[in-house]
Amino acid sequence: MTVKEFNNKYKNYIIPGFRGLEFDIPVCTDYLDNKIQDIINEYPYFELKQIKIKFNWYCFYSNIPFEIENKITQELNKINPL
Repeated sequence: MTVKEFNNKYKNYIIPGFRGLEFDIPVCTDYLDNKIQDIINEYPYFELKQIKIKFNWYCFYSNIPFEIENKITQELNKINPL
C-alpha cells in the first residue's frame, strides 16, 4: 500500500488541516494499516493527525492515549530503524 492509498483509505479519520501519513515506507505502511484497523475497533472516536519522521524518529499523532501512540512509534522504529 502506498502513502496515497493509505491516506485515501483513512481520509474520514484524518483531521482536516493535517496530512495523515507523510512517508512512503511499505513495511511501515502495512503495519500501520493493520494497527489502525485495531485502533478503530477499540477507539470509535479515533482521529488521526499525522504520522511522520522527525529527527530520525517516527511520530504518530492522534487523539488516542499517549501510551498507545508511543507503542506504535516504538514498533515502527523496530520494524524499520532510521
